[in-house]
Amino acid sequence: MKSNSLTKKLFSAALAVVMAVGASAMSVSAVDAGTINTDVESVLPLNGSGATLTLNQTYDFPEYISSRTGTAYKISVSNNGVLTYKDGKITASAAGTGTVTITLKNGKKLSFTFNVKAPEKEITLDQSKLSLKVGQSSKLSARLKNSSGKIIWKSSDTRIVSVDQNGKIKAHGSGTAVVSAATDNGVTASCQINVEDPIPVTAVNIHTHFITLPVGESYQLRTSVSPENASNTQLKCTSLDTSVAAVSDGLVTAKAEGKTKIVFTSANGLSSECDVIVTKPANVPVRSVTVNKTEITLKVGKSMKVNAAVSPSNATDKTLTYTIGNPKAAKVSNGIVTAKRAGRTKLTIKSSNGKKAVCIVNAVE
Repeated sequence: MKSNSLTKKLFSAALAVVMAVGASAMSVSAVDAGTINTDVESVLPLNGSGATLTLNQTYDFPEYISSRTGTAYKISVSNNGVLTYKDGKITASAAGTGTVTITLKNGKKLSFTFNVKAPEKEITLDQSKLSLKVGQSSKLSARLKNSSGKIIWKSSDTRIVSVDQNGKIKAHGSGTAVVSAATDNGVTASCQINVEDPIPVTAVNIHTHFITLPVGESYQLRTSVSPENASNTQLKCTSLDTSVAAVSDGLVTAKAEGKTKIVFTSANGLSSECDVIVTKPANVPVRSVTVNKTEITLKVGKSMKVNAAVSPSNATDKTLTYTIGNPKAAKVSNGIVTAKRAGRTKLTIKSSNGKKAVCIVNAVE
């Protein structure tokens, strides 16, 4: 009866082992030393093998095993550092096969074999499929998991798409190719690249083909290409005579009297032109004159600068004339007023077209 009771108890322990393997990929179960020492032959049939752990996974033995180690039985591990045992814990330390052995007081042994697997090494790409037009470029990014080392990039057909060792790809011809990234340990990932022929530009359009500009003025030319869905809609703009007119992103600026052409050219060589005539600067009249001070007070012998400006700022003739009403009281030169003797007078500032401003001058002793 005692033997049957022991067998049931040991069988329950073995069942716990099997359940642990199925639930968490671990296979170690403790058997009460005080019980198994009474009938060691019933323990030996429980020896097992084939349980699997992942690298760095641990298994905590029940507390009573740690407290009785070296008295009721002894726990040891073998097989080249695959498993380690310390303070009641079995740790999967390296990939391979290791054995845990429980040695009873009477010398009988119970063994469990573990297969330790390293985590799977992975490489993934940020894209699995990509569509490009001939001439276009893109870039793939790779991410490593549980792996390290250099990534080798490769194209299955360099006539369709090429790839450099930084993952930058360029489409060369229509068709489908596969770009793969591989680590030095053989783990690979790939991206399917579909390359289509580009849609060519068939016409370059300018909204006007003739403009006249006075020197110093600018004009924005508007352009487009046909068809609207062309693969490359970029246009290069140039002036045939930059001394007459310059151009940047379609903005034409008149530099000097003369004639020139502004040419817009597509990537496939089609072009369209706009004739430009640059004339004399336009006459922009002065509309008003302003001064920074409308009245000043000066001691005799002292001076002060009165600043004046015309509007608009692009007036053609910005010449100003300064006149003192009573030259005995004050004098003016280049906008600098000097008090001569006590009195009151006016400083008048006038443009060439008669616009004026006035500043009152008080001269005091």
